Amino acid sequence: MKLADISRADVQSWTGELSDGGLSASTVRKITGLLSACLKAAVLAELIPSNPCTGVELPKIPPSPERWLSTDEVAAIRDVLAESYMLMFELLVGTGMRWGEATGLHWDDVDLDAGTLAVRWSHDRRGGFLKPPKTHAKRTIPISERLVKLLDARLEETGYGEPPALDYREMRRPSYGLVLATGVGTPPNGTSFAHVLEAAGQAAFVGEGARRRRVGHVRPHDLRHTYASRLVQSGVPIQAVSKLLGHGSLAVTQRYASIGDSQWDSVRAALES
Repeated sequence: MKLADISRADVQSWTGELSDGGLSASTVRKITGLLSACLKAAVLAELIPSNPCTGVELPKIPPSPERWLSTDEVAAIRDVLAESYMLMFELLVGTGMRWGEATGLHWDDVDLDAGTLAVRWSHDRRGGFLKPPKTHAKRTIPISERLVKLLDARLEETGYGEPPALDYREMRRPSYGLVLATGVGTPPNGTSFAHVLEAAGQAAFVGEGARRRRVGHVRPHDLRHTYASRLVQSGVPIQAVSKLLGHGSLAVTQRYASIGDSQWDSVRAALES
């Protein structure tokens, strides 16, 4: 079709055909986004008066199922995960930080003596800059002795380093480099870690005999859910969990409340009587 002949109705019909053809909502949105970018360029080049993708209704992406790993599943992944990714894994599962917060963590905000981390920065992967975290509020997270030892070993290996040559927004540039810096001092690639974590989940098994099963599909964000669920199951108040996760509202954290329910023991006792 000629650019000038493409109407909003044409694009809407086309996205419907893509969905009917079996493509996922995410794929349809990506394809339509690419078309929209092309047509936006045509508008800027004054080839067409407006972008016909504007206002098109796109299929909604269903929410991803939330998953948290059991203690045995976490241990099974540790057993098969490549050593070079262990600090990254422990940092995520041991702090509940978002990916951008973990990759934006600087040595300025690590206190190995106190066993705490301060979350002050988040790396924006698309924009390639560093900014305050999602809620714009600094928070402090206590960490385990396991993570302290891994961080101490990392510091001995790399030193404090220098902050990456990226744009720092809204706050003063830190004095030292990133904890998870690559060889050239920049934030690591999230896609690479996602693939490694997925492979580890497929290679890890828990249980014995007939109950032996594969850990299976694991996403980096599942480690944040795992951190929250472990705290709730250990009796940490939901308000404290919310603060540690950096949630802007307690309502967001309530999704984990049912994990810590102790009422099921009463139900089981009633059924046994």
